[in-house]
Amino acid sequence: RDAAAAAFDVVERVALSAWRAAAPVLPPDATLDALGCIVGGGGDAVSSSPFDLMYYPNDPTETVPNSTPHVDSPGLVTCIPIAATPGLRVRDAATGWRAVEEEFSPHSDVVVLADAGLQALSNGGLRACTHEVARSDRRRLSLVYELRPSMEVGRTILERAA
Repeated sequence: RDAAAAAFDVVERVALSAWRAAAPVLPPDATLDALGCIVGGGGDAVSSSPFDLMYYPNDPTETVPNSTPHVDSPGLVTCIPIAATPGLRVRDAATGWRAVEEEFSPHSDVVVLADAGLQALSNGGLRACTHEVARSDRRRLSLVYELRPSMEVGRTILERAA
């Protein structure tokens, strides 16, 4: 439990740092409190931001893809510690697909993705990152933390942007 709580704390702090870095292109009233984001431990509050463990069996007898290219929604920022098993790919507008695990160190680096909510709040100043998880020859476990507004606020942000 202590290791899981420590991992959650680290990726949540990375997400909050990314949020602060994005602040100059966001409306001044787009604070985490105003967006209904509940972060940090303690109290009876339940976080609006999920911390998921994603399992990809990569069964060689199956042909179903792990995921299709997508943008996380209604999130603001997604943080993914680099996994030991390859598979995470991000789309770079200049060069196409990039294999994340080939460029960064497993268990020590974290990739930060802008999500659909952040793109909407910045009026397109920050583009949401299209990504996918490609198949591999081994099973894959991946931790994913998504800094999210409350569901009601997230829905409103995305509806206004549509």
